Amino acid sequence: MSSRNEQERLARLRARQLQERDPGPGVKVDWKGPRPQKRKPLMEELFGALPRHVKGGLIGLVIGIVLMTAVQYLIANVWNLPGEWMVCGVVALLLAPVLGIIIARGTDLGGFAD
Repeated sequence: MSSRNEQERLARLRARQLQERDPGPGVKVDWKGPRPQKRKPLMEELFGALPRHVKGGLIGLVIGIVLMTAVQYLIANVWNLPGEWMVCGVVALLLAPVLGIIIARGTDLGGFAD
């Protein structure tokens, strides 16, 4: 009988101690343990893993697409020139990635940059 009373007394004591330590629902408790590291966005992580000359080529491709679109828009709508000038846009689309690769390789310091 005494062991049962002792177990009940210990359970009440434990419940009272937990209730006294509980700050209540309106209090935000900071976590004292280790915090997880924040990850970079996926596209930034993937783009960072690419070699420098591939990054230069992709950036050049985007610039080439923008130039090609701009040239086609200007020639067709603003200057009213014939469609043969679209070749300029295609040349920009083809040369911009090559130029991006050349610049990227020229600025690559043997892997010691970044």
